[in-house]
Order: sequence, then C-alpha cells, then structure tokens
Amino acid sequence: SYLNYGSIGEIIGHEITHGFDSIGKQFDKTGQLKNWWLPSTSKHYDERALCMVKQYNQYYFDEIEKNIDGEQTKDENIADNIGVTLAYRAYIHSYFTGNDVDGFFGNQMNNNNRMTIRNDREQSLPGLSNYNPRQLFWISYGLENCEKMTNEMLKLTLEVDTHSPGKYRLNGVVSNSEYFANDFYCPPESPMNPRNKCQVW
Repeated sequence: SYLNYGSIGEIIGHEITHGFDSIGKQFDKTGQLKNWWLPSTSKHYDERALCMVKQYNQYYFDEIEKNIDGEQTKDENIADNIGVTLAYRAYIHSYFTGNDVDGFFGNQMNNNNRMTIRNDREQSLPGLSNYNPRQLFWISYGLENCEKMTNEMLKLTLEVDTHSPGKYRLNGVVSNSEYFANDFYCPPESPMNPRNKCQVW
C-alpha cells in the first residue's frame, strides 16, 4: 500500500540507487574494486549531478546562518530523488490498472484520473479521507523525513553528515518530481513545481 511504498519502498530504492552513483561505480557486479563506467557515463552523471549540487547549495538555515553543502551531500541527495521515484513507479504499477498506467509515465500525467485501483486494499486513513492513495504515498514519504533537532545538532549535521537535513530531504526531492506536482496540483513555477527540475538517471 501507499504507506509501505512511501516509506520502506523509498528506502529500498534509495539503497539500490547507491549502486549507480559515484561510489557504486567503483565496484563491479562481484563487489570487486573496479570502475565499471564508461568515461561518457561518468561525464553524463557529473553534468546532471551538478544540477543537484547547485540546488542543495541554495538551501539555507536562518537559525544557524548556514547552507547545505551540495557537494558533501550529493550522492545521498541523488539517492533520495531516485529512490522515491522508483518507489512511486513501483506503487503505481502494483496497485493501479487501466490504459493510463503506462501513459502516466510517458509525460501524459494529466490523464491519470482514469486509473483505477487494482483491488480494494487501498483504504484511506482516519482523518485523511480527503487525500487519494497517490497523495497518501507522498505523505508517507514526508513522515519518513520528520525530525526535530537543536541548532547545535543541525550545525553538526551540516558539517559532517552526507545526508541533508530532513526538511530538504523532503522538499528538495518533491520539488524535482513531476509526479508530486501532478498529484498535488502544484501550479507551474511554484516552489514545489519549478520549471527547472534536477534529474540524474
């Protein structure tokens, strides 16, 4: 269901993605230390990753007057972005049926309202009946990134952690997602649906 795909599904997708990042490229299919990417693959990856580095470099915390280091958090930010996309696509294919499922991923997302639930297992949650299953997927993903930390801990996180703080693990990711923008009807050019979105793979 949307709860599982939005939480553990994203985590699984995130970890799989690490096999295809700047660290994963250094190990072949048997786990041996060997760069298995072509030079053109590395070039393509670096060019697209730069978009995310620049994006996350802009995220600023007023309370400690400090930005995220987009280079330090690059691989984790990429894994967050791709992981949730993989989980979302798996969810759609597993729980919906109809002619529009395939079209949904072919930039024809305006037709997705004709998709129907494949079975009756997708029930709403108490107090959240105004949200459809696709929106609840995103809410589940958002809950995964809830956190509260002191300014001292936030400062330390920005200095040493390879993960971005939860606020931008969420907002940075969903602002790059056409699926999120479509599911929540985000107007074009709004903060959650900017014209320029970063995509690596």
